[in-house]
Amino acid sequence: MDIIYYNIIFQNSDILNLGTGSFSWWYVNGPGCKAVYDVTEPELFRPARPTNVTDCVLDYEVIEILHAATQCILGVSKELITVYYHNILS
Repeated sequence: MDIIYYNIIFQNSDILNLGTGSFSWWYVNGPGCKAVYDVTEPELFRPARPTNVTDCVLDYEVIEILHAATQCILGVSKELITVYYHNILS
């Protein structure tokens, strides 16, 4: 239910990027993604947002979730290894 709420409220909003107009790096640079830009009026302080992205192997949301999960797993495993070595050396 929370994911649906997130998609309805925040997906096309500038709330999460603090009004900078930025977007996920993975949105354009995901595996197999081909972006089409229509830059008729480039904005000086905002990145060029593609008008269409096609041929992506995975959606950028999935890649971001996998990236965040990997970081969490690495963080927890680091803490467990640290506790283990601390107990061995004490």
